Formats: sequence, C-alpha cells, structure tokens
Amino acid sequence: MAEQQQPAAGAGSGSSGLPPGWTMTTTYVLEVNTASIAKTIRTYSFDETSGNKLTEVDKTIKPLFFEFVAGGSLFFGLGDARAVEMTGRFSFTIAATSGYVEMLSLIHI
Repeated sequence: MAEQQQPAAGAGSGSSGLPPGWTMTTTYVLEVNTASIAKTIRTYSFDETSGNKLTEVDKTIKPLFFEFVAGGSLFFGLGDARAVEMTGRFSFTIAATSGYVEMLSLIHI
C-alpha cells in the first residue's frame, strides 16, 4: 500500500484515483482564463528537474485557456521498492481551439 501524506493547502499527494502501485506527490496550480483576451496573472514556477515550487512570477495566459501545472513526482512501486519514478514539472493544457498535453520530467529507473 502506498504511503499517504497529509496534504497542505494548495498541495495534493497520495494515490487517490490512481491505479494500484502508482503514487503522485505534487504541488499544483490551476490557471484559467475565461476572457476573450489575454490576461497577465501571478502564478508559481516549478523546477523542471526537481519539481520544486520556485518563485511567484507574472505569466500572460491566452484567451479561453486552461492549464493545470504540477511540480513533484509520480512513481510506480513494487512492494517497498520504486520501479519507475518521474520527477519534475508536469502540465496539462487546453486552449479554446486546440488542446495538447505537455509533460517535462526527469525519469529515474
């Protein structure tokens, strides 16, 4: 059974909703722009290698845009051992006219 950690405000952790053996521990932000023009917001950046939350930054987001950005780790374990671990920055983006998935991570095997 995967170890469950107590989530902090604005952070998600544990394996809820994931297949058996998988655990994801992340800090995340959700960026949404429902306006028909681009907007500049304050958000957090995540290190692409370690997944650590870095600093607050200004970011201009496109009109009619949704992005879920997380920094942390996703791993698959066999017993007490981690068979595969991906650590870094993960993002899922949907734009009004097209959608794409982008994942940046460092994979430990």
